[in-house]
Amino acid sequence: MLKGQDQTWTTVGDVPLFGSVTSITLNNSGGNLLIGTDFGRLYQMSASDLKPNLLESSHIEPVLFASFKNGDSETVAFEYFLVSIKVY
Repeated sequence: MLKGQDQTWTTVGDVPLFGSVTSITLNNSGGNLLIGTDFGRLYQMSASDLKPNLLESSHIEPVLFASFKNGDSETVAFEYFLVSIKVY
């Protein structure tokens, strides 16, 4: 996590994830993040403590899109290939 502006930035924390981030979504309340990686991993993370919770790791394609169900921080849909959508 970075903090700063313009050309002055400092690292205030980091979170180890498997792969590079390919998608990131914040829920309506701003309390949870969904993060997809290029190695096909999907993580859910609290915005306050940034502790990752691995939700999905059973495929090898990048996670292209992830979304919370409107008003529901527990139901998650994500797309990892052009025609494959999973809902939890």
